Amino acid sequence: MIGYYNYNDDYKETNVSPAQDQRSHFLYDIRLGYLFNTKIKFYLGLIYSAMKRDYTPGTIQRVSAGASAGFAANNFAILLHFFPWSQYNHPNFRASDGVGFQLDAGYFAPLSKTFSLGMQFTYRNISYNSYTPVRTTTGQSKVITEEEYLPMIGCAVVF
Repeated sequence: MIGYYNYNDDYKETNVSPAQDQRSHFLYDIRLGYLFNTKIKFYLGLIYSAMKRDYTPGTIQRVSAGASAGFAANNFAILLHFFPWSQYNHPNFRASDGVGFQLDAGYFAPLSKTFSLGMQFTYRNISYNSYTPVRTTTGQSKVITEEEYLPMIGCAVVF
C-alpha cells in the first residue's frame, strides 16, 4: 500500500523581504505486509514514512519506520502503525529518538483484481526525545512533538 500527499502554495507577504514566498509539503508512506484472507481481512506489515516541507527559511524533513496492523472489509480499511524509530531535521535543530504512532482510515475502490485506489485520512503523532540545535554537537533534553492530520491518496497492490 502507498499513501501520498502533496501541497503547494504561493502566497505574498508584504511585511518581509522577499515579498513572494513558496511553500510545498510532500509526504508518502510505503507499506509492505500480509493480508490474511478471512471474512474480515487482517493486515500485518511494515511501514516507511517520509516527509519534506520547503519554505523560505529552509527545508524540514522527517523519516520514520515501524510496524503496522489493521483490518479491511467491504473496501474500507483501518490501519494502526507504531514508529519505534523516527528522525526530524529542521533548519534550526535536529530531533532524533522519535517514537509515535499513526492511524489511517480509508476507502479503497478495486480497479482490478490486484489494484485498488482510494482516499484515506491520516493522523500521526511522534515525539522526539533528543534535541540538538544547529551548529552544536550537544543534545538537550527537550521533547519535540509532531502532530498531523492529513487527507491522502492511497493505492494498494495485492500479489
